[in-house]
Amino acid sequence: MFQSILLDSVILFLLIYALLDIFTHLAEMVSRYFLKEDKPKGYYTLLLEPQTSSVESQIRRAVREAKPNGTDIVLVDLGMAEEEQEIVQKLCKEYDFLRLFSMEEYFQFVEEKSCCSPWGN
Repeated sequence: MFQSILLDSVILFLLIYALLDIFTHLAEMVSRYFLKEDKPKGYYTLLLEPQTSSVESQIRRAVREAKPNGTDIVLVDLGMAEEEQEIVQKLCKEYDFLRLFSMEEYFQFVEEKSCCSPWGN
């Protein structure tokens, strides 16, 4: 008799716990769906140095690593050769989330984005 009551109590406790867990997850999913917050977008920055023999492989690796996170990839030209610039331009056309900047343009870009920070400058 005692074992039966104990077993029933444990089962009831686990059932209540599971139901609360399910409702908690459902509430989180519903709130995420209806209250889509505009989170600040992150940027993956890749510095492209001169005479880099594997520019294309570096960028493709960055695409594989950064894109699942929903981040844009910022490419900073530190003096690449024309052949490398052509490769990078081709990849920028292939992937719309790649952005190529010179060093000066990159500094302006960072300054523009930091002025909109919720914490100020």
